[in-house]
Amino acid sequence: MFDRRKLNKLNFFRFLFLFLVSVWISACVVVPAPIESHYNRGVDLYDQGEYSKAIEQYKLALISHPEDHFASYNLAVAYQDQGKTNKAEELYKKVLSLREDSGSRINLAAIYLSQGKTEESLSQLRIAVESNKDNPNPASVLGEYLERLGKLPESEKSFKNALDIDEKHAPTHYRLGRLFIKQNAFDKAQIHLKRAAELAPKEATYLEELANEEKRRGNSMEAIALYERISLLQPDRPEIWFQLGDLYKQNDYFKQAAMRFWTALDLDRNNPAIHRALLEIYQKLTKLEKDSIQAVESKSTIARKP
Repeated sequence: MFDRRKLNKLNFFRFLFLFLVSVWISACVVVPAPIESHYNRGVDLYDQGEYSKAIEQYKLALISHPEDHFASYNLAVAYQDQGKTNKAEELYKKVLSLREDSGSRINLAAIYLSQGKTEESLSQLRIAVESNKDNPNPASVLGEYLERLGKLPESEKSFKNALDIDEKHAPTHYRLGRLFIKQNAFDKAQIHLKRAAELAPKEATYLEELANEEKRRGNSMEAIALYERISLLQPDRPEIWFQLGDLYKQNDYFKQAAMRFWTALDLDRNNPAIHRALLEIYQKLTKLEKDSIQAVESKSTIARKP
């Protein structure tokens, strides 16, 4: 008979040996660094705002891989950001000759709209919508363009089509909210602006539109909360601090108002409106302090009387 305990010990030591060997091997493996490429360098430079240098890298990437539609698209975007729309247009068309691409059609539509070619612009967006039925963005952008052109019913329909594709598409809720404001449908606007802010809580543009609407409705404290969130996301905007100061002042929170006005003044020293607001606040604070002193002295006098 064989001894099962010895066999179990043997299996244990064999397992331990293999485990230690595997750990040693994995410790010796060197993970190679990501492959450096002209395309990757171009992306990094573009993100840093170095458009000219990014363009050179994308060009070098296309020399090695002429059919690389990603490099062509990014090169077109860089040209468009520089205002070189003719070069950008040519490259977007090159990308579209290789494959259907919603980004290229949307950017091409923007170029055509800037040139006054309204029908060509809308045509590109409609093709993008038809070719990308699972993507809400083309329908949303089409709705925005229709709104700019004053075609509000068509615009609303396009926004709703986008939300049918993806109910959680924050840009569409934001755009639809703005459209309803333009139509004086403020209750509907508030619903969609709130939804946009919920879906993209760090998007200052959405928060600001909602804050403006809450302020218009007289919901001062809701507006204050939203402007405070914006001030954290974009602390270098004096107009946001001024809005906060004004709202705090309207609600008699004068000390809080003074602090926000001072921040606004630090960012915009030459704005006379901020200087006037601070003067008004300190006049109110001075009066409140005088009234407080008089009240204290009056109580003290009464207390001293026999």
